[in-house]
Amino acid sequence: MNQLLVLTDFSAAADNALAYAAQLAQPLRAGLLLLHVRRTSLLDPEALTGKYPARTEAEARALLQQQAAHWQQQGIACTGQVAAGDVTEEFVAAARAHGVLLAVASKCDTEELPDELVNSTVLRLLRHTPCPLLVVPESYRQHALPLHWLVALDEQPAQLGALATAAQPLLEAGHPLVQGVQVIGEGQATSPAHPANLATALGAEAPMQVLPGSDVALVLTKRARQQLGSWLVLWARSRSRLSNLFHRSRTAAVVLHSPVPVLVLPEAAA
Repeated sequence: MNQLLVLTDFSAAADNALAYAAQLAQPLRAGLLLLHVRRTSLLDPEALTGKYPARTEAEARALLQQQAAHWQQQGIACTGQVAAGDVTEEFVAAARAHGVLLAVASKCDTEELPDELVNSTVLRLLRHTPCPLLVVPESYRQHALPLHWLVALDEQPAQLGALATAAQPLLEAGHPLVQGVQVIGEGQATSPAHPANLATALGAEAPMQVLPGSDVALVLTKRARQQLGSWLVLWARSRSRLSNLFHRSRTAAVVLHSPVPVLVLPEAAA
């Protein structure tokens, strides 16, 4: 059975992401693996902020058992796992050990904070996730498969093979309408992505939209607000790559401000 790895700290945002993951589980014929990491690492920048209640292992296991029992009653296979240490390291270890189809994490509402002051677990996951990661905003309440995918593209065709591999089970489950979106700044010397390449990779019709703008994250999130039943799909890449879109700072900015879930494909897969 496929597994969806859901990272939880038992917050309202995490519960919302879990409820969303549960809606994906049945059409994907997948079970839920809930992961709670007790923040015992001294290097964890959020461990001593008071943001996360200190729980014993027994308390965390009891909460996971309650959540697992709830979803099992809904007909969804669900198990829980408690780990201790660094959240990112334990997340990566669990994703690799279980060969998960998709990981799901929440993004707390941080709109009132400047981006440079946001120190979020999910932003660190972007840099290390070994599998596709779906980031669900705390305010997102449309608990259903997306009607549309807005696939952010640049000129690099190597992305499309990775997209097809990672996305196929999700596409077959929900049959969303897929649209490619490319942001090109004024005077920018770049080759437009070809819509036929995207359509061929996905095995489905995929029209292309080119949007002007110098702030990629702002343009993409604005486009997403026009289609709230959608997912944004993009890549986490390092600044060393030639791509002007998918380096991690821009990916992080999209994740911070997107009003819809963001499906992030790891750099290793791109």
